[in-house]
Amino acid sequence: YGRLVDKVSVKSFVKEKIGEDYLIPTLGVWNSIDEVDWDSLPDSFVFKYAGDSGGVYICKNRTPTDISKIVEFFSRRQKRDFYKYTLEYPYKFVKSRFLAEVLIGNDVEDLKDYKFFCFNGKPMYVQVDCNRFIGHKRLVYDLEWNKLDLEIEFPKYDGDIDKPESLSEMIEVATRLSSGIPHVRIDLYNVKSKVYFGE
Repeated sequence: YGRLVDKVSVKSFVKEKIGEDYLIPTLGVWNSIDEVDWDSLPDSFVFKYAGDSGGVYICKNRTPTDISKIVEFFSRRQKRDFYKYTLEYPYKFVKSRFLAEVLIGNDVEDLKDYKFFCFNGKPMYVQVDCNRFIGHKRLVYDLEWNKLDLEIEFPKYDGDIDKPESLSEMIEVATRLSSGIPHVRIDLYNVKSKVYFGE
């Protein structure tokens, strides 16, 4: 499980299970924020801390201010032991690392995050997160895309969310990745009908 919660190591797991076509391309991996060669990165990218939840910065058009914000944010992040903070034991085994990925999708604000709740290799529900950075809201659906009367941490999204064209492929991906695991959440993206693994 330590391998699965590690945002770097989980990529090799996904590659073994379903192939690398579902992976968001990695631009670089570093052990320290001080090691990052910012000039080697494109103007747009996503920067993550491998060992926690929520440690992400989306850079849409890089400026010196962005770099300063990233360094400040992740310097604090690296000092916090997420295992001790949450007592989620898999994080005890995650190495302190950073990674940069390609920014997928043109409209980050409208990029939906499809989170499949799976039990012993069987997806049961999908939580859809919208507007994650401004007015975060969610809806929960069953696999036939019937909206469920559930609310998880954030308020419900007003209205309905269209069923993604690649839903059957997403269900298949979630099924294969969750095989042999009693309970796991598989996060996926769907950009122009192409499915990507999130975490």
